[in-house]
Amino acid sequence: MQADFRGLLDVIENFRDQSIDGAGLPLLTEEHLTNSLGMKLGPALKLRSMLAKKLGCPCPCALCSVPTPPPVRTNSSGSGSSGSGGSSKGDTTPTNRPPSNDGSIG
Repeated sequence: MQADFRGLLDVIENFRDQSIDGAGLPLLTEEHLTNSLGMKLGPALKLRSMLAKKLGCPCPCALCSVPTPPPVRTNSSGSGSSGSGGSSKGDTTPTNRPPSNDGSIG
């Protein structure tokens, strides 16, 4: 039991050296804990699991913590560019044409 306590003191010292506080603790990954802080994988996984349970997170595993990519946006009109140099309805892309001076609007 005493060896476990000494190991915990080393971890606490590493956290202090790296300025890891309560807000930063949940952001740590297994890679941070093992590579940057020198923890063994088993204790690192246990720490992440305990934090996830304490914070109410569903799953601390690496697969679940990978952010999902944003959805791919598609052109809903299906027609693409008209090729005429004008803008289609809803298109806010600026054109290089000077404003007309004939008094008409648009």
